[in-house]
Amino acid sequence: MVLQTLRKGASGFIAKAFLLLLTVSFLVWGIADVFRGQSARAVAKVGDTEISADAFRQQYLDQIQQIGRRTGRPFTPEQARAFGLDRQVLNQMVAEATLDDTAKALGLAISDEEVARAVRANPALRRPGATEFDP
Repeated sequence: MVLQTLRKGASGFIAKAFLLLLTVSFLVWGIADVFRGQSARAVAKVGDTEISADAFRQQYLDQIQQIGRRTGRPFTPEQARAFGLDRQVLNQMVAEATLDDTAKALGLAISDEEVARAVRANPALRRPGATEFDP
């Protein structure tokens, strides 16, 4: 008897309109997520700077590989999480974004000429026996 009442109510105009509205809303949200994509999601935001999930994942995996190379043994993502490497990487990325955002806000920048001058003046970037930088 209860099922018959539910079936009768579900076949009414209001129930069909409600289901249509619900279906359309899920379609719109689903399509928006497809167009926006996974890489558009930010794991953190500092001022105007967003840290994307892709950038975090890349830096996290780079750190795992670097630790593996230094120790001479494979370092697994499970071990990395156990040591809190994911939080360390995110904190480092947030700190870098904070510095970048603060530098932009203060108008701090270095020109291309200054970078070129610093590269030319660095003796570690010269060929052995050379007195000046040689690209």
